[in-house]
Amino acid sequence: MAQSATASTGGDAAALSGDDIALLSDIGGTTQLQDDEATHARIARLIANGFVRRDGERAHHGLKEGLKLTGKAQDYLVSRGAGLNEA
Repeated sequence: MAQSATASTGGDAAALSGDDIALLSDIGGTTQLQDDEATHARIARLIANGFVRRDGERAHHGLKEGLKLTGKAQDYLVSRGAGLNEA
């Protein structure tokens, strides 16, 4: 299973930094996001690489509420052992 999750993330997944992985976890979890230029730049890169998408219905509620992890991001986190807690 881990092999297929890694394969489905594509080559751009190898370029994710520890900070990017932490940000993906924060977006998928309950942690509040920093609203600064560096975070916005990382989010833009994660969106461009297909790990995060904007949720149009909730985008006006705030930075975090307007973002959702894609299946690609969820697979990547699981393959890294950084799965999200689901309540």
